[in-house]
Amino acid sequence: MAPDTHRTVHIHRRRGLAERAFRAARTFPPSLAPLIFVAALLAYMVNLREAHFGSLVQLASGWVCVGLLFAIGRFPATRRNAWRLVFVLLSGYLTLRYLWWRSFETLIYTNMVDFAGMALLFAAELYSITVHLLGLFVNVWPMERAPEPMPDDRAIWPTVDILIPTYSEDPEIVRLTALAASQVDYPRSLVRIYICDDGGTLAKRAHPEKGGEAWKRRYRLMEIAKEVGAEYLTRETNRSAKAGNLNHALTHSKGEFVLFLDCDHVPTAEILQRTLGYFLADPKLFLVQTPHFFVNAAPAEKAIGSGAPVPDESEMFYRVIHPGLDSWNASYFCGSAAVMRRTFLMEVGGMSGQSITEDAETAFELHRRGYRSVYVNHPMVCGLAPESYADYMLQHTRWAQGMVQIFILHDPLFVPGLTLAQRLCYFNCCLFWFFGIARVIYFIAPAAFLIFRLAIYHASAPQIMAYAFPYVVSTFLVTDFFFGRTRRPFF
Repeated sequence: MAPDTHRTVHIHRRRGLAERAFRAARTFPPSLAPLIFVAALLAYMVNLREAHFGSLVQLASGWVCVGLLFAIGRFPATRRNAWRLVFVLLSGYLTLRYLWWRSFETLIYTNMVDFAGMALLFAAELYSITVHLLGLFVNVWPMERAPEPMPDDRAIWPTVDILIPTYSEDPEIVRLTALAASQVDYPRSLVRIYICDDGGTLAKRAHPEKGGEAWKRRYRLMEIAKEVGAEYLTRETNRSAKAGNLNHALTHSKGEFVLFLDCDHVPTAEILQRTLGYFLADPKLFLVQTPHFFVNAAPAEKAIGSGAPVPDESEMFYRVIHPGLDSWNASYFCGSAAVMRRTFLMEVGGMSGQSITEDAETAFELHRRGYRSVYVNHPMVCGLAPESYADYMLQHTRWAQGMVQIFILHDPLFVPGLTLAQRLCYFNCCLFWFFGIARVIYFIAPAAFLIFRLAIYHASAPQIMAYAFPYVVSTFLVTDFFFGRTRRPFF
């Protein structure tokens, strides 16, 4: 049998296995339609209860639901069986119940000043409830993927380019990453490593004051590239920042797949063999993303920890939220520790550059075209978190700005091409970063009531006990159920 025919038969066989595993992994939820039906049923139940039951029944039902949430959450096994759906539905019921009561019984007009304060507080609550409900949807049934091994015949393994972009980082850190990349367990003839230096561009070398440092950096990185068997790339200017740097490298490389590594992200030897199998099994797959694992604590974690163990904030995103996104085919590129198919990437012109989070924007565009992504919840890259508080804030501000840009420029909720589930997932990822506005309103609302005597929340103590407290307590129970030890509620 000819090698091409052998490869085609092998890929078709693996594709069938992958599709069966894909369907089996989605046993819960079976599709989006049942969840929409259940959401409508919950809304009807809330309406029915509010119309036909008195205050004592409302008080009892709210706290009975809280008790059930607490009981279900005490057993670790419930996080991966049908009780998880019961938990999510109960939480959604308490949330919709509170929203119904808040909307139709507490918004009472007294005067214009009170109304302004009341409207701001209600808007902040609507935002929080929306994010909460979207979080329930995203995490309803996180994907657990089985490994997809490479074929035994290494002659049909694809070629891979490893791109390591760098700008101002210490060359010795770049050397460590490039050295580890040269040691991956993959035929060396099929791998080419590129150090993509944006700190030694022609424009920087021509700078009258800082040109010497740029030349020094260039020579050192060229030495490192020669030492580890990599290629050194730079360009004339720093146009489009990291996206431009990667796009320049893509035009100077030709591997079938591309592994992206930040210059301070050291890969394990297994990274290519643990990721490329998914591409061979699914011809429409454009991305395999893996977690980022950091060896050092971020400044906020060190400041708040006071010597006690503090969860790495990335653990919540990569260990809990991203598997949830993966269940809806909405896992997106996070800039590093990921492999992408070159043909699909070049189909959209390489890395997108409209927002400063070029990674998520690129995945967004490829999802719009109907291509699929996979998240492998197995750490294979060890990185460095920001050391200083200024760098930490700069990193988070960049994430916030980029996702807000995607929200404004691409309108994920209504853009054509995405499935409804993908729209909700991307909308949730963008909407989250507006949390600062709601928090400011929550901070000033008590002062508006206590100091300025504004009537912004019209409710009696029994009503608050029946509606507000059960909802608030349920949000803490949901946080513990979904995120467990990866998040502290008051962090």
